[in-house]
Amino acid sequence: MQKKELKIILLVLAVIAIVVIAVVMGTNRQAVETADEENAAVVEIADSQSVNKDIIESVDDDKSATVIYDAKALGASSLKKNDMEVLKHLVGRRTDWEAEEKKDSECVRLSELLDDATDNDAIITQARFLAVSDSRVRRHASVDALNWLGTPEAMDILAELQNDEEEEVADEAFTSMEHFFDTMVNQIVTDPVTGELVCDRDISEYFETCTNAIKSADNIDNSDILLTKTAALDVKLAIPILLDVAENGSSGQREIALRYLDIVTHGDGVTNREEAMLWLLKDQEITTESTNNK
Repeated sequence: MQKKELKIILLVLAVIAIVVIAVVMGTNRQAVETADEENAAVVEIADSQSVNKDIIESVDDDKSATVIYDAKALGASSLKKNDMEVLKHLVGRRTDWEAEEKKDSECVRLSELLDDATDNDAIITQARFLAVSDSRVRRHASVDALNWLGTPEAMDILAELQNDEEEEVADEAFTSMEHFFDTMVNQIVTDPVTGELVCDRDISEYFETCTNAIKSADNIDNSDILLTKTAALDVKLAIPILLDVAENGSSGQREIALRYLDIVTHGDGVTNREEAMLWLLKDQEITTESTNNK
C-alpha cells in the first residue's frame, strides 16, 4: 500500500514538473516591449536557448539610444510591450552627437576651426558661444573642443558645463577636467635650484582654474575627486588651492579640503594661510638641504 501511494505521489510530481516546464517555455517565447520617455523600439532577437551573447540595437528618431541586454537573461525571442523588467537590462545609451552636430552650422564652424588648428582664440570664442546655447548638441560640441584645447581658459568654461542638465554633456565636461588635473602633475614641477614652480604659463592661471573648477561643482562627489587630484600636485600649488577651497567653498567642500590639507602637510595642523606659509618655508629648507647633501 505504501509503495502504491509512493508511486502516485511520484506520478503527480512528474505531471507538475511537465506543466511547469511547458509554462516556462511558453513564457520564454512571449513578446515584451520596452519603452522609454522619448524612444520606443521593437527588437527581434534569436531564441534564448541558442543565443548567449549581448545584443546591441540602436534606435531613435530625434535621439539615438544604445540598448544592451543579455538575450539569455531575458529568455525571450522578441521584445514587446508592458514588461518594464526589460529596462533592468538596459546598461547604456548614447546620443549620436557627431551626426547631430553635422546638422548645425555653428557646430560645423567650430569643427572647421579645430581642423585648421591655427587659432586657439577663435576656438575658445566659438566654444564659449556654444557652451551657453539652449541646444544640448551645441553644448556637447563645445565640450569636445574645450577638451581638445586643454588649457586653463578651456577648463574655466568646462567648470560650468560639468553642471549641465544634459547628463552626457556634464559627464564629458567633468572627465575633461579630471584629465586636466592629471596632466598638471607632470606639467608643473619645482626647479631644484630656485625652488620655484616651473610651468608653461603663469602659475596663478592654474591656481584660479583649479579653485574655480572645484568650487563650481554642484556635485560634491565631483569636488571630492578634484580635491583628491589636487592633493597629488606639487605642495606649492596644492596647499594654496586647498586653503582657498577651505575658506571659500561650500560647507561640504570646506570639510573635504581641510581633510586633504591635513594629509598633504603630514598632519602638522595647518589650517590657515599663515601656518601654510611657515610650513612651505620649512618644507623648502628641508628640500634644499637634501639636494645639497647629494
